[in-house]
Amino acid sequence: FNLRCADINECTTIPGICANGGRCLNSYGSYLCFCNSGFYGTNCEIYEPCRSSPCINGGSCVTIGNYPFWQCICPISFTGSRCEITSVGCSVNPCRTGTCVSLANGGYQCLCPLSMTGPNCDIPFLPCSSNPCLNNSTCLTLSLTNYTCICPPSYTGVRCAQQVLYCPNNPCQGNGTCIVNQLTGQQICQCTSGRYGVYCEIISPCGSNPCVRGTCHNINSILYQCTCEPGFTGTSCETPYDVCTSNPCLNGGTCTNLGSGLYTCTCPPSFTGLNCNIPLCVTDSCFNGGICLIRNDTLNCQCSCGFTGSRCENPFDICSLTICQNNGTRILNATGCRCTCLCPSGYTGNLCQSTITPTNTTYPGQIIIPIDRPGGASWEIISQCVDQVWNSLNVILSK
Repeated sequence: FNLRCADINECTTIPGICANGGRCLNSYGSYLCFCNSGFYGTNCEIYEPCRSSPCINGGSCVTIGNYPFWQCICPISFTGSRCEITSVGCSVNPCRTGTCVSLANGGYQCLCPLSMTGPNCDIPFLPCSSNPCLNNSTCLTLSLTNYTCICPPSYTGVRCAQQVLYCPNNPCQGNGTCIVNQLTGQQICQCTSGRYGVYCEIISPCGSNPCVRGTCHNINSILYQCTCEPGFTGTSCETPYDVCTSNPCLNGGTCTNLGSGLYTCTCPPSFTGLNCNIPLCVTDSCFNGGICLIRNDTLNCQCSCGFTGSRCENPFDICSLTICQNNGTRILNATGCRCTCLCPSGYTGNLCQSTITPTNTTYPGQIIIPIDRPGGASWEIISQCVDQVWNSLNVILSK
């Protein structure tokens, strides 16, 4: 015997199954009641709005007919929806929204906007409170401002206001459902799973679920293609395979097959990541005193002066590109890692390319040259300087 169980929609067959304004949602083999605030129980049959003891500071909770179905009667020195605020009029801005009006007894009154309610205008009107869903449909609150309507089978639309018109003669094949477009009068077939086409006349190649371990995609009315789950291959994804054969572990990592398309990589000390694709700074990552840096999951070496290469492995003479003219001497400044020229007498410039033109300006004066000059200039250099600068000079040798 081929027995099939049909689901009974308790929400439609049992009117008012959810009491006290509760909203009913049907599920396979059961149903669920969404109760209004203050109501409890499987069918929202229990009414205890003060059950949660919402009032503090000696306030008394009483039941009311509007949402949230309870109200706090506060002592004279307290106010607020839960008596949580010391009553000093509007000085503490008790109204969450709207306008506050101070009262003569030290209290206040909040004038709420249309979308809010409560003593402090802090309770929003839920979108389902106004029962926007029509024709015995179920309203579900999605947020403080949004809702959705779950329509019965014979209605459709945002608010379930449009009645579904069924075709007098059903042209749809394969148990498809024919409905009439109310605006155009056109008949439309709603096909069952595994069929498509204007009249559901085309049987989907994927209708038989040919993909054993994968997702089926229709190519045309005859052909299909399977997107296999990890660890499976074949036309119908029927063949398991070892994912480690594709060598997913990089940089010398070792792959271990975990089955079901899963694997793990054991990385060498200088790499990490799911596929050993992220480098790590370890000893000898950079040679010759280079500094190791990781940027965008890539290892970079900041080389010391005189070395180059991705790992600072190549020596480089930075003075080889500096050509000093006129017998200038190249000097390496290791601190700034740059090469400069020491020019001979009579030349200047970055490369000693410019000649110093002597001047014949006369400056009468006097210079005192100490005899004891540790590390000082030689007499020959001093005499050259004197000849170039002064034409008239008294040299007094200090003793």
